[in-house]
Amino acid sequence: MAEISIIGSAWIEECIHCVKPTIHTGTNLSTITRYYSGDMYNIAYTMSQFNVPTSFCTKYGNDLDSAQLWNQLNEKNVMLYGPTVTEKMQNQVIIHSDNRVLTFWEGNEAFKFNVDDLYPHTAFTKSDYVVTDVNDDKVLEVLFKKSPTTKWIVSRHVPSKELFEHVEGIILTYEDALKLGKATDFDRICYRLCELGAKWIIIYMGKQGIYAYSFKKPLNYQSLFKDKGFDSGCYSGFISGLLYGLTTYHDFHKAVTIGTKVSACIYDVIESTRDDIQEAIKQYDNVESFIY
Repeated sequence: MAEISIIGSAWIEECIHCVKPTIHTGTNLSTITRYYSGDMYNIAYTMSQFNVPTSFCTKYGNDLDSAQLWNQLNEKNVMLYGPTVTEKMQNQVIIHSDNRVLTFWEGNEAFKFNVDDLYPHTAFTKSDYVVTDVNDDKVLEVLFKKSPTTKWIVSRHVPSKELFEHVEGIILTYEDALKLGKATDFDRICYRLCELGAKWIIIYMGKQGIYAYSFKKPLNYQSLFKDKGFDSGCYSGFISGLLYGLTTYHDFHKAVTIGTKVSACIYDVIESTRDDIQEAIKQYDNVESFIY
């Protein structure tokens, strides 16, 4: 089995589900769930569930939440790297009320990666794949040049053309892709990106499925989502399944198929809680269940 490294952010997410008052209660009822989040954190946690040798590089806050995150992943045998900053961990609040979703982000510049940070280049070089959501090309240039033989996968960002010689693949959300052009232009856009040097491009479209482009050939995969579900964590779930397929030496088509199955498994979990999502994944005692 191949090894992977992940570099990106993690934060605390608070999910508040509000319920309208009734004649019996006369007041609003709500449930508050608090858990660690962030696409790269989600992937690191899920890959540990799949028993794939995993390293995770992030910036840690100087608070109890950050210490507990470190302990949690360490107990999952994830190799951890990254500096500690003086601020507390970043926080995001999501409120669900009356069929509306409101998001409040409390970010901090101290948690952004920069060119002067000390990166675990040895871990990256040892890994067969590294996935990152770093969107600063200057930082990516440092990472790529220090680990030139690694297969780099970039999430939610299209690097400058000078960096494409190091890029194995790019994964975008549907919203990300629309910033590059109309949906009817996806073939042309992906062809151009592959001409620059990427081996493959994936556009994750949620319920609309997966659009992939590899070897100058467009591929479409139907979503396995059921009618009712919760899409928080599904994007990172897809990447986790994709990585599992790649690290167990399946071909690109099979790896994407595994990704759609893991994403659908997470979508089936109505409440977006880390424990529930991971319990849903644990139901597959043998991760090979995702393959067939």
